[in-house]
Amino acid sequence: MNSLDIGSQYFRHPLIKKDCIEFRSYQGNISLNVRDKNTLVILPTALGKTVIAMLVCAEFLYNYKSKRVLVMAPTKPLVAQHMSSFFSGLNISEDGIAIVTGKNPPPTRMAIWDQKEIRLVFATPEVVKNDLSENRLLLSEFSLLVFDEAHRAVKDYAYTSIARYYAQQSSYPVILAMTASPGSEKTRIEEVCNNLYIEQIEYRNDEDADVKPYINPIDVIWKWFTIPHEYKYISSILRAMLEDKLQFLIEKGLLRKKHPQWIFKIDLIRLGEELQYRLELTMEELRGPLYAALMQQSSALTLMYCAELIESQGSPSLRTFLQRAENDGGRAHQSLLNDNRIKEIQTLLNSLKIEHPKTTYLVELLKQRFSVFQNNPRNHQHETKYNITSKGPLSIHKRPKALVFTHYRDTARKVIEILTENGIKAARFVGQAKRELDIEMSQEEQYAILESFRNGEFDVLVATSIAEEGLDIPEVDLVVFYEPI
Repeated sequence: MNSLDIGSQYFRHPLIKKDCIEFRSYQGNISLNVRDKNTLVILPTALGKTVIAMLVCAEFLYNYKSKRVLVMAPTKPLVAQHMSSFFSGLNISEDGIAIVTGKNPPPTRMAIWDQKEIRLVFATPEVVKNDLSENRLLLSEFSLLVFDEAHRAVKDYAYTSIARYYAQQSSYPVILAMTASPGSEKTRIEEVCNNLYIEQIEYRNDEDADVKPYINPIDVIWKWFTIPHEYKYISSILRAMLEDKLQFLIEKGLLRKKHPQWIFKIDLIRLGEELQYRLELTMEELRGPLYAALMQQSSALTLMYCAELIESQGSPSLRTFLQRAENDGGRAHQSLLNDNRIKEIQTLLNSLKIEHPKTTYLVELLKQRFSVFQNNPRNHQHETKYNITSKGPLSIHKRPKALVFTHYRDTARKVIEILTENGIKAARFVGQAKRELDIEMSQEEQYAILESFRNGEFDVLVATSIAEEGLDIPEVDLVVFYEPI
């Protein structure tokens, strides 16, 4: 039974708020196709996987009134984001919706699972898996399970066991799995499909006929920079040292490539893994040459990283890294730091006040965009309002926002510092893993930062690539890849 009207300007359904979800034909087509079979939906970022999930969930909640729906996502901010989106778009009472994460103690979770009036539940997979294994939860009463970021369903990730429990406990299990990045290897995609009992795949890209009308053109501009001669000098020292290390490894027959120019980071990482494996199989008294080789391999990786920092990030990032290396006590790092060439580099860095040209350009670019907005009186009269799915071109009356992706945390912190010095409101968005001299960001803090950005409390979000998976980044009209990640 289909209760969804897909012939209007907005999707219409008894459980969808009026004029709330803008109609897009591909979302309607996919939502109609996923009702009867376990489906993996593959859509590029920003094409609205969440909307499809809302449409499908509304249909299941409406047609199977004695059953419930479970929506899962890997992190607490993403779970909270989904709950907020669904609550904004669906006609469902606060009493009929709940969230379950590790913050809830087991008795509280069990109370939620036992309360049949709660028909739409959002949860992180680990707690669902734990509650299933501890018999606090039965999936037989759920008509639909939604797995967001479904590419994670490999090996022993919680999604795998949850799908298995669902297949065993439910008479009519229906699974909707969603991802923007299923993986590039066929075997991995097959593993995801097998683990989630997928029967069909719905895939769209920007070139599909039912998608094209909703895609706005994106202007991609590459900027090339010449680094200062001081940077070039430091880089030349580092690369000469690197070549010495690589030549040693080549002469020992440890690297198959015979010229340092064609040896890359991945080659050194694989060599390190091989040497560690050989160490485990070698008697203690015969390990000396392997330890020496591992020292050279580790030093080579460090030098390669240092050269990348000075060339692509600038002197502050390299100076910070070398200071951190002094504190970690590692033998390879200490050996390098005792080298007179590194001591010379440290002396130069301590006196160098030249910013990387990328940083200067970024400040000028952002200042220009914001000054154009500030100097146009029309822009202060009103702001355009957007409904839940509007992703059209930024209105000339709406204050511009920018997203800057950096590869390194230190760079993100430095960019924030420079932007703030130049009167540009900016905030940093990084992951949860703790780094020395750097504070990790909890999931709650991540979500709060995005909400502040959405509410216009600052104009620029400087993020590491952690911002790319799943979280709904507020609409921006400029994205800067500080390096081509």
